[in-house]
Amino acid sequence: MKKTRIVLSRAGAASAIMLGKFLRAEKEDKGNKVVEFSETPDDEHYPSEKLIYDSLSKINSALDNKQSIKTVEWGSSSNLNTILDEGVYFIYGERLNANDNMPIANSNPGHTIAARLTVLDSSINAQERCKTQILELSNRLGGDGNIYTRTATSDALGSLQWGPWQRVQGIVDAGVTTSLDTYIDNGMYSGVLLPSYELFLVIALNNYSVAGALGCERSVTQLKLSLGTDSVAEFKFRVGRGGNDVVWGDWLPISYNGSFATDIQKNKEDISNEMLRATERENLILEQLGRLAAHIGMNLNI
Repeated sequence: MKKTRIVLSRAGAASAIMLGKFLRAEKEDKGNKVVEFSETPDDEHYPSEKLIYDSLSKINSALDNKQSIKTVEWGSSSNLNTILDEGVYFIYGERLNANDNMPIANSNPGHTIAARLTVLDSSINAQERCKTQILELSNRLGGDGNIYTRTATSDALGSLQWGPWQRVQGIVDAGVTTSLDTYIDNGMYSGVLLPSYELFLVIALNNYSVAGALGCERSVTQLKLSLGTDSVAEFKFRVGRGGNDVVWGDWLPISYNGSFATDIQKNKEDISNEMLRATERENLILEQLGRLAAHIGMNLNI
């Protein structure tokens, strides 16, 4: 088969360039370009590339404004009461001001925190307002992380009045354990204690923040509600003291100021004294009845 070679002269090359320009110019039918979206479809018109790009940009911008996480560096002038716009905030820094309305007690240089704050707004208007804050907080000095919620509603003048923080309290599943000594963080713990196989619920209170601020020794108390395999239920408490190593006291039954044995002894004495007084009153009544019977000539035999 004979091959055909096409050779373009200078004039032919110029014609090809002109043809390309013509085709590119005619590629877009500007008479059928859509410059604004309509709710009514139209098969004879097509959207321009710029229209699609601008529309997607508006959608992305709206999503960014609605869903993006705003970063807040915490410092001495920061205050949760001033974060009122609905959205999500990532908070990091040092807690230097004890009046910043965070639900923790410790504040000083080096007291680093990290938190995620979600603000919800169900307000109707400027006078009928309601805002809720959900705070997921990591407190390095306290060595704990917790979730807190609070809500503010408006008064007659439209000013927000915040309610107290409420901590979302969960129960730690301790599983099967042989000791309760390590459960010292504020919270609740449940599990099975060996070797007695008693089911327990422990509430731990740790005063590290208050004790540290006052320069006192830290103390921890545990309240234990337990149920044994013998169907015996007990409610006891104990107190531990110390820093890294907590020295625990003995388990004691719930009582008034630890005077359970004294109270029992006192109750026994009160009962005995009341019985003696009742016996004395009974003897006095019998004596008077005997005198009355003798006075009227009757023989009274009791």
